Amino acid sequence: MEVQEIGRAKQLGLEVTDTDPEAAVVNARMAGKAQTGGTSSYLAVTDSASLEAALTTAIVGAVASCTFPLTDVPVGLTNLAISARDSSGSNVKIPQDSSHGWTFTDSSEDAILLDGTPCANLRSGAYTSFQFVCACDGVIICIDKGS
Repeated sequence: MEVQEIGRAKQLGLEVTDTDPEAAVVNARMAGKAQTGGTSSYLAVTDSASLEAALTTAIVGAVASCTFPLTDVPVGLTNLAISARDSSGSNVKIPQDSSHGWTFTDSSEDAILLDGTPCANLRSGAYTSFQFVCACDGVIICIDKGS
């Protein structure tokens, strides 16, 4: 039965690379169940670190939105700076840039959209928190690079 399950997994186009026969059978069974359930794969986890990584990638990435409503911002206050905290704990300035930064979603300027790398880093979990700072026009907003 075990060899048949591995063969069935291979027929489904699933790669079975585990050298441990018992693990290969479990992986083949889980992959087969995932395929019949409407998804193309399952997440193999063997310890808490791999579970955390799998959840961050699969769940956070799937539900994280790159659009942020701006609440409690006075009307007409468009001097805005955005930073994110990266995995090392450092603050990273996110530039106002429609390719790899942020933009207002529309002319009402009541929400911003992260574009390119910042959005990808949010979805992958590489950025853990964001800070939005607004000030009067002409005021320089400094992003602290320290942790």
